[in-house]
This record gives sequence, structure tokens and C-alpha cells, in this order.
Amino acid sequence: MTAKEKSTEQKLRDQARSFPDAPGIYIWRSQAMDVLYVGKAKSLQNRISSYFSHARKDPKTAQLIAEAYTIDIVLTNSPYEALLLESNFIKRYLPPFNIRLKDSKSYQYLCISKDEFPILKRVRQLQSKEKAHYFGPYTSGRDIVALFSLLSKTFQLRTCKQKTLKISAKRSCLNYFIAKCSGPCDNHISKEEYTEKVQQILLFLRQDYHALKKHLQNQMKEAAQKENFEYAALLRDRMFSLDTLLQKQRVIYPKKLEQDVFALYTFGKQACIDMMKIREGKLIFEDHFFVEVGLEDQEEQVLSSFISQYYFQISAGKAPKEILVSHVPTEEVDLLAALKEHFHTESLHLRKPQRGNKNELMKICLKNARQHLELSLKPLESNLKQIRPVLLEMQKRFSLPCIPMRIEGYDISHMAGSATTASMVCFDNAQPNKKAYRYFRIKTIDKPDDPGSLKEALSRRIQHTDEKFGRLPELWLIDGGIAQFNTAQRIIEEKQLAIVVLSLAKREELVYFDSHQLPLKMNKEDPVLRLLQYIRDESHRFARKHATKKYRKIALGQK
Repeated sequence: MTAKEKSTEQKLRDQARSFPDAPGIYIWRSQAMDVLYVGKAKSLQNRISSYFSHARKDPKTAQLIAEAYTIDIVLTNSPYEALLLESNFIKRYLPPFNIRLKDSKSYQYLCISKDEFPILKRVRQLQSKEKAHYFGPYTSGRDIVALFSLLSKTFQLRTCKQKTLKISAKRSCLNYFIAKCSGPCDNHISKEEYTEKVQQILLFLRQDYHALKKHLQNQMKEAAQKENFEYAALLRDRMFSLDTLLQKQRVIYPKKLEQDVFALYTFGKQACIDMMKIREGKLIFEDHFFVEVGLEDQEEQVLSSFISQYYFQISAGKAPKEILVSHVPTEEVDLLAALKEHFHTESLHLRKPQRGNKNELMKICLKNARQHLELSLKPLESNLKQIRPVLLEMQKRFSLPCIPMRIEGYDISHMAGSATTASMVCFDNAQPNKKAYRYFRIKTIDKPDDPGSLKEALSRRIQHTDEKFGRLPELWLIDGGIAQFNTAQRIIEEKQLAIVVLSLAKREELVYFDSHQLPLKMNKEDPVLRLLQYIRDESHRFARKHATKKYRKIALGQK
């Protein structure tokens, strides 16, 4: 770490100590004042100070501190205010260390304006809810087009762009003649009748099907009693359309429960959240969202951040009675309190199901999330069953750009400076591939110089991408400390290779991952550390074997 970097980090530490022991949000900024990360805390001082103690254990936190120049704070009065402000900042600035919804600008909503004769339309931006009703989001363009067409045929609200309806004596528009508009501009429908249609479509979109059906039945009986049989037949057809839609919905519970279900499945830096909406005990809606995992790499933090962004920024629907989650969100109490305040209700519960029908539903939701994520990933990464979990954990732990499917381990062995040999062991999918093991007889070094010998071996290795050596790996693991790490890193930078370097030092088993950061000390039982030790020990064994063999030949006077 340079003197300048130490000075900046000390400045950030001093800032953290000066912050109040009060709730609010904090914003990490770069020297260019770009927003790097936005978070919330009950105690700003304690939360921000904790980043510096975690930096040694978490490479992502270390990277955030290395890129940061200053920290801003905003004090808040309630958990709801903090969550809302945090989600607003994330949506506005898209900080690279926060989780981000992919293509969030492309989500579509159904909108019903609050004009004298409201308009039904599709929009991509949520405006003031005082001017319109919004329903969504819909991530599938096909789904919203189909729903829009169904609503146009069934309820016949106008879809024209006239904000203020002008009564015209001209010929009615095409939508009127194809029964997709009731023609208010030509006085084909009264304001009272049109308002009734608006109330019906609002009941439908709010998933209050029971109330809508009862409302249609009463209207149909009233129209029949007045001998308005044409209107009664129209209401009957509208009920048939509703019944057809409801028959397609899968019954989940015998009781009329209202739930939103969220299941998270992560894969490296990618994640998918599947969401189901249960209304009156039936599955009425299922959708999925892809997110890029940022600094919050724990599933509980990812889901907590998503739920707050979903309800405060994206969702335009009413609150359910219960929210089911696959992982209990961090700061669950504050999140639930904020949601209750946001929806102006006290009858809202947030739970992780453990048994029964709710747990079975969560399993289905998790399965959907996994399937959606598999389909979105590259062919190499899509077959999750073949990829060992320890590699996924390694990718998350060290913020690797991709899964280290191939890892090469290197070690140097010599006998008092002679018979110097470098080993290269190869692990494919966390398993040794002994056919790909190679060793290098060091030619340019005739004294004990591990970094110099390593430089020769790695320089010779990158010259070979033929069948004999195979493709270059995603990760180099070096047996040694900071000197060996820096040697390998310089070669990577000089040759501009897409390879990540780690080095594992003996005795204390420290992992070097950045020349400007302290090494990482991992738990002895950590499966990632055990894999690194296995590769390191295998490279040491292989190097020792060939160095001993070469030394015996030298001792016997053989070449």
C-alpha cells in the first residue's frame, strides 16, 4: 500500500469516527465524486467503522476502501425513510458495489389515467400516482401485450392519446368498430357507464376477482330487470372472460390467502429472484428478475436489498397480507416496519416457511429461479450440477471475474541452488488432472532465487497454448508470499493476460490476492482454503519429486 493510499484510508477512518451514533444512509464516493456504494445503518459510526475491520477478511470491502476518497452521510428519522432514501439513491446512481436490477428501465406497467374519461395504456416510467393508477411491473413484453389486448376487448377503455377528450361529430375511430373502445368521444357511452367500466378494470387489476364477479352479477341482474338485454349480454360475456382467466390459474391453497413469494438463487456474481403473487389462494402471477451481486454477497443481504428496491421503486400493486422469503432478510424488523409504513397497514407479515404448503411453494419458486438463471448463463456455466460448489464460493470470496474451472499451481524446488525445478500442476473443476502436469528445468538461474525461477517458468508457460499444455487457466496459485505474488502479477500485467493470481504462504496459511492489501487469513475448516492447500501441496510434491530426480543425476555425473 502506497503512502497516498494509507493517507486516504486514514482519512476515511477518521471520518467514520466523527460520524454520529444515529440512523441514516451513507454514500461512499470516489475521488471523481462518483457514487461507489450506498448503505443504511442504525448507527452510522459503528456501521462504517466496521468496514475497516472487515477489509482484511473480504476482498470486496478492501476494493471498496481502495477506490473510495470520501464518505457522505444523510441522517433519517425512521427505518422507512432510510430504506426509501437508500433505494432512491441506488436507482438514481447505480453504484457498482450495490446489487443492481438488470435492465430495470425496460420494465413495463399498465397505466389508467385519472382523466374525466381515463385512458388505458402501457408505460415504462412510473409518474405521480396522483395522476394515474399503475400496475406492474411486467418483465415480459409478450405477457403485457396479451393482457393489454384482453383488457381492451373486455372493458373497452379508450387507448387514444387525447389527454382532454374532445367530443367529435366525425366518424368513430377504428377501435370502436372492432369493439376495443366504447366510443366516449362520439357519445356512444355516458360518463357514468364509462366510470363503471373503470371501476371494474381497477378491481380486476387489483386482483379482487371475487368483488368484481359479484359486481358484474349485480349489474347484469339490474340490466335484465330494466330489459336492457344487450347490456346484460355484454356483462355476461365479460363474466365468461373472467371465469376463463380464473380457470387457468393454479389453486395453491384451499383458503383465500394473499401472498408475495420471493426465492433467491445465486451463481457467482449473478443472481435470479423468482416472484409469485398469490391472491385468493390462486397463483395469478409469476415473474423473475436478474440482479448483479455487489458488495452484499450474502444471500440475506441481496434479498433484503431487492425487496426494498422492488416495493419502493418498482412495484405498483397493493400490499399482500404475507411475504414469504427463501432467506430471512438482514434487519428484518426494520424492513417490515418500513413496508408497513409504506403500505399504511399493520396486517403484513414477513416469514421464511419451514414446513407445509408454504414450504412446498417456496421449493417450486426456488426451482424456477434456478431454471431461469441457468438459461441466462453461458453454456459453460449453465450446467450447475457439474460445477463444484467450492469453485462458486472461491469466485465470490475473491471477486473473480469468472468461475476458476481450471487452476494451475506453481512451486519452485532446488538443492542448495542446484537442480532448480518449477512444477505446474493442473486442476480442472477442482480435481487434479495429472495428465496436464508439467515441470520446467530452470536454465537462467544458478542460485537460490525463487522469484527469478518463477518468472522464467511462468514466462515459458504462457508461450505454450498448444495441445501439450492446454489452454491458459482462469487462476494461478503460487506457493509463496508477497514476493512470488508480485512476480506473477507483473507477468500478467505485462502480457495483459486474463488470469487471476493468488499466492498461499506456508505456516500462517495467508492468502495474498492484492499487492496493496493485507493478506487474507481464512478459517482452517474453510473448503476454499482446503482446496488451495491441496493444490499448493500437490505442486510442492511434484516440484520436489523432479528436483530430487535431477539432483541424483547430477550427483551421478549424468546430464
